[in-house]
Amino acid sequence: MPEDQKQNYSDADRAAIERIRRKMMRLMMIALIITIALIAAVMAALIYKTTRSSKAAAESAAITTPLPASGGIEATLPLPAGARILSHSLSGKFVSLLVQLPDGSSELLVYDYQAQTPVAQLRMPVEVNRPQEMQ
Repeated sequence: MPEDQKQNYSDADRAAIERIRRKMMRLMMIALIITIALIAAVMAALIYKTTRSSKAAAESAAITTPLPASGGIEATLPLPAGARILSHSLSGKFVSLLVQLPDGSSELLVYDYQAQTPVAQLRMPVEVNRPQEMQ
């Protein structure tokens, strides 16, 4: 600083400036500690979430059914003549089929393909909506 811009402070002014500087330093330290604590909490949450999802993936991998040594599974599921398969889903050893029957109703078939047995058969009949008479 050039000599003409230097300010001469009294001892009382210097003490007041030092108190203000200490308060500012204390406030900065508190803000820094809070920031570090929040960053640590976010990191802990991320680590927790990633380890939990890998455990869930390992559990689901353990549930999968291995294919037999013969190379595949063959099974026959009887369907009514004229039925259409609308959708299907595979989970573990179960396969589910949503079938539209010739009369327009739907049926959900759940089949255990390892044991080659039906597990559930849910029929969803078509209801005809009649117009209600006005009274």
